[in-house]
Amino acid sequence: MKNRPLANKPFNYLPNYVTKKFKYYCHKAGLSKDIVLHSIRHTTTTILFEQHEHPLIIQNLIRYKDLKTTLNYTHTSPSFLKSAIDKTAEIVKDFIK
Repeated sequence: MKNRPLANKPFNYLPNYVTKKFKYYCHKAGLSKDIVLHSIRHTTTTILFEQHEHPLIIQNLIRYKDLKTTLNYTHTSPSFLKSAIDKTAEIVKDFIK
């Protein structure tokens, strides 16, 4: 049997293989050169957060040790911020009545 140093790992790819494929498909799709594979963590965290997934669930899925790290990776889109402002305005309006 061949010597397979990566045989015990879930994927038998060299470390740069996935990164190179990711960059290739980003380029092919016409996406920015600034996108890196690590961006997927930020995007996934943000999408789950904006879908109102519980932060502890996100922390577990993304495998962060600390909830603070999970929240640091969460970004908010302008539409998500506008929605929060609109909800707050409704609550304040009802409270003032």
